[in-house]
Amino acid sequence: MKKIFTFAALLCATWMNAQGVYQIPNSDFETWASDKEPGNGWNSFNSARTDDLGGFIGSIAKGQSPNPQKVEGYNGTVGVKLYSKSIVGAKANGNLTTGKINMGSTTPSNAKNYNYTDLSSGAHSLQFAGTPDAVSCMAKFKSGGSPNGRGQFILHDKYDYKDPETSNEAGYENHKIALAAIVIPETSDWKYFEAKFDYTGNVAPAGEQYMLASFTTNPTPGGSANDELILDDIRLIYYSELASLNYDGQDYFQQGNTNYTIDALYDESKLTCTSNGKGATIEKSYDEASAVLTITVKGNDFSVNSSNVHTYKVQFAKPQPVVTEYENDLVVTINDQSMPSQPAKIQLIKEIDGTTSLALNNFTLGSGAEAIPVGNIKLTNLEIVEGKIQTTQTITITAGDNPEAIGPFLGEIPVTLNATIIGEDKMEAVIDIPFTLMNMIIKVTFAETQTYTDGQALSLNAGLTNIAYNRTFSEGWSTICLPFTTPVVAFGENATSVQELISADENGLNFDEVEVLEANKPYLIYFKAAKETPTYFGTEITSTTPVSVTKGDYTFVGSYDAVMSMSGKYGIATIDDVQKIILGGANSTLKATRAYFTKQGEQPAQVRINLYGEGGNGTTGIGQVDNGAAQTYDVYTLQGVQVLKGATSLNGLQKGIYIVNGKKVVINK
Repeated sequence: MKKIFTFAALLCATWMNAQGVYQIPNSDFETWASDKEPGNGWNSFNSARTDDLGGFIGSIAKGQSPNPQKVEGYNGTVGVKLYSKSIVGAKANGNLTTGKINMGSTTPSNAKNYNYTDLSSGAHSLQFAGTPDAVSCMAKFKSGGSPNGRGQFILHDKYDYKDPETSNEAGYENHKIALAAIVIPETSDWKYFEAKFDYTGNVAPAGEQYMLASFTTNPTPGGSANDELILDDIRLIYYSELASLNYDGQDYFQQGNTNYTIDALYDESKLTCTSNGKGATIEKSYDEASAVLTITVKGNDFSVNSSNVHTYKVQFAKPQPVVTEYENDLVVTINDQSMPSQPAKIQLIKEIDGTTSLALNNFTLGSGAEAIPVGNIKLTNLEIVEGKIQTTQTITITAGDNPEAIGPFLGEIPVTLNATIIGEDKMEAVIDIPFTLMNMIIKVTFAETQTYTDGQALSLNAGLTNIAYNRTFSEGWSTICLPFTTPVVAFGENATSVQELISADENGLNFDEVEVLEANKPYLIYFKAAKETPTYFGTEITSTTPVSVTKGDYTFVGSYDAVMSMSGKYGIATIDDVQKIILGGANSTLKATRAYFTKQGEQPAQVRINLYGEGGNGTTGIGQVDNGAAQTYDVYTLQGVQVLKGATSLNGLQKGIYIVNGKKVVINK
C-alpha cells in the first residue's frame, strides 16, 4: 500500500511539474533520497557546499552536522525531524531547504553560512509557478533552549537568493517577490501552523520565479544544542473566495455568503468585486433569462487543482421590456361598416432582447356591455424606418384579460400593420385583420377623432383620421360629397344605392350605380328609411376641395360651406311628397357635404333624371324610382341550427356569431 501511495505521489509531482509547480515537491516527506536527507525537493547538510571551509574542514563539518531524520509523521505517515547539536564547541541548528546550504564558516553567525537558491543546479533550486497566499504545515517542537523553530518561504526572481537575507549583496530587495514565515513554538502534540505571504510588488518574468523554503530549529544561528522540530504536510495555500462585492457604489459583501440579491438591473460597468487570493482569477457570467450573475473565483493553482474554486450567485432584478404607450381613438370597421370610436391604447415595446413589438391588448368588437372580446394582438420583430412601421405577420390572437375572448379560436391570422410615430407621444395606425373563419374583414383605425355636425362648414384635418359624421338623411334620395373615399356599405343597410353622373343628353341627366364614393366627388344616395344616427369612418383625408363633374351643359358640384345659396342652382327638393331636381329659388340654401347642379344656357324649371345607366328606367322625377323589394334573411347558428327563415329583419337575435344568407355575421347588440 505504501508503494502505491509513493508511486501516486511521484506521478502527481511529475504532472505538477509539467503544468508548473504550485506545491513544494515531496512536501509530505514520503520519499527519501538517503538516510541523511529527504531529497526530491528537500536538501540538508549532506549536500551542502563547503568550498569556503576547505576540503578537510568541510568534510569534518558535513560529517558532524545534524542531518534530518525520518520519523513517524502526522496521522501515521512519514515525517522529518530536524535537531540541533554541538560541533567542536559550536551549536549547529537543524536545517532543511529547497535550495543549498552554504557552510562558509565554523562560526554559526557568520554571514557566509546561509541557504541559497543555486540556479546552476536543478536539485537545489525550485522554479515555482504559483502565487500563493499562505503556507501551512503540521509540526511539533521541543525546545532545548530556543524560543521556537521557524519555516521561511521566499519567492524571488532569477537570482541566487540567500537566507538569512543579511547574507545577500546590496540591492537584493529588488529580487524579492514575497516572504512568509511560520513561527513554531514549543508543543508536544501535532499542531497546525499557517502564515501569510507578504508581497513586495516586484514581479518576475514568466518562468523566472523561484521558491527558497527553509526550516530551522532556531532562526538565530548558533542557538540551543538540544532543539527538535518535527515536520509534515507542508502546503502552499491559494485563496479562492470573494473579498468584496460592490454594485453602483453600494457594498453588498458578507463574509461566508455565496448568494446575493441586488434589486437593480445588471450593468457590468457598475459591478466591482475582488478576491482574497493574490493570484486568483474572477470569472463573471450573466444569464439574461434568469437575471442571475455567476461569479466564479478560481485559486491561482486551479490549473493543477480544479477543486480550488468558489462560486457565488447574484440575483439581479429581471430586465423588463420598455413600454411606450400611445393613446388615441379607435374605430373598428367590419366589412366596411364602422363602429363608434372609443379611447384606446397601443403599446410599442422594446423587448429585453432588443427587438421591437407592438401590442393592441384586450381588443374588442364594439364597446360597453355589447362588446365582443377578441383578445391581444401582438406583432414582433418590427423595424422602424423614419418613424414608420410596416409589416404583415401571421399570428395567433391570445385571450388577454378575458378568457371568453374569441381570438384564440380563430387560428392563425395574417395581420397587416401600417403605423406612424409622430413626435414623442403620438402614434397613428391602421391594422387589417381578416377573420376568414367568420367571413369578416376587420380594419382598425387608431387616430384622432374628428366630428362633423350637420349645419357646420366642413373643416377636417388631412391625414389618417376617425370621423363621426353627424348628418341626418331623410328617406329617399339626397346628394352627398365627402373628402374621403368610402364604400356605399359604410352608410349601413338602409343606404341601398349611390349614383354618379355619367352623361347628359336631350333626355336629361344620366346616372349609374357605384359601390364606392370617391373623395370630394358628388353623388346621389338613396336611403330606404331615414338615418338619424351618426356614421363613423376610419379613413385617410388628402384633400378637402370638391371635384366638379361636368357632362354636356350640366355640372355636378359638391359643397363644404356651412350654408350656400341655391339661387340659380339645381338641387333635390320634395314637392307634394315627390322628390325632384328643381331650380332653386332666391331663399333656398344648401348645407355642407351636399351637392348641386348648374346648367349653361337655358334654365329649365325641372331636370329629367335617368338612373342605373343610360337607357335605365327613364323616370322624370326621382321620387318615381322603384328601389326594389325588401330583403329577407335565413339565419343559422355556427352549429347549423336554423333560428330564422325568410325574416325581413335581424332584430331580436342575441349577441353572437351567425350564418346569415350563407355568410358569417356578428350580432353585437
